[in-house]
Amino acid sequence: MCSVPQKWEFSSLHRFMAQGIYPSNWGVSEVPDLPGGIWDE
Repeated sequence: MCSVPQKWEFSSLHRFMAQGIYPSNWGVSEVPDLPGGIWDE
């Protein structure tokens, strides 16, 4: 398992970053907390 998508060599993300579709830092930030506990139902 990889900590960020950029570390997985087979990810299509590399192609999308090269085409300018995604920025080079896509997916590297922490996952934000969602307010309201929408998944705790």
